[in-house]
Amino acid sequence: MEILAGLPKVHNEDMVVLSEDQVRLCVFLKNGLGRPWQWKASPLEKTMAAIQTLLKDFPPPPPKAKDIRHTNFEALKEKYGEKNCGLYHFALWHEQGRAHTKQSKESEGKGGVVSKDVGGGYKHNFVTTFYKATAPLAQTLGLLFDGLDPHGFTRYRNNFNHLAVHTGLSSLHFSHRDCFLGRVLLHNLVAEPHRDALDTRGGWVAICCFGDFTGGHFVVEDLKIRLQFEPGDVFLGVQKQADHAGWSLLFFCQLLFPERPDLKPAVLVLELVPEDLQL
Repeated sequence: MEILAGLPKVHNEDMVVLSEDQVRLCVFLKNGLGRPWQWKASPLEKTMAAIQTLLKDFPPPPPKAKDIRHTNFEALKEKYGEKNCGLYHFALWHEQGRAHTKQSKESEGKGGVVSKDVGGGYKHNFVTTFYKATAPLAQTLGLLFDGLDPHGFTRYRNNFNHLAVHTGLSSLHFSHRDCFLGRVLLHNLVAEPHRDALDTRGGWVAICCFGDFTGGHFVVEDLKIRLQFEPGDVFLGVQKQADHAGWSLLFFCQLLFPERPDLKPAVLVLELVPEDLQL
């Protein structure tokens, strides 16, 4: 891929990137999912099992036809199969393109709606089962986030707990360390270089990958970093609306209540990558 042109060799160790004023911009932790638990089992296997169950019960939807982040979808669909390639958006975010959207933001909790993929009926049951099964993952990422930025984690968790009372987010609340308002799960899909216009500037994101594969990389183009990204590794970064790309990476952050800038939502991203995907 062209995105790799001029990048340094693959980095496969812990990494912390600081700004000029010594603020953490991103942290890469090898086997980060296992670190809080030491000798105990990490949530890796349970999460993988939960993803496989979700894929079987609720095949991933395709990206929107005009989504410039996934222009290679048709080729990947032909390679992996129509119901074996796509992505899920499980999130609380602002409804777009509705006349009442502006007015709804003025009411506590009514500016946010759960995404279409959270669904209703059987689909909703599949999603809540997935969230319940991956509660150990949310717990682990919450612990890591708390260790890296205690103040930021407290803000995110308080925001989550507040919105869970006033919105449909309550049905996705299974861990006392829940703090991320959304999850994106990509399956056999590549995210191309792009900017997410609605992302919260300065908001934290957490990214993991799952599956049986070799050669996977996480690329932070803006910082000229290429990481060997393997199941169990964790990337936490501050979102600054910089271009980003990778083999199947997508993350976003939306500020639900601009009038309360002290409470900033974030998103958790899960990745399931093709077995033979190489960069």
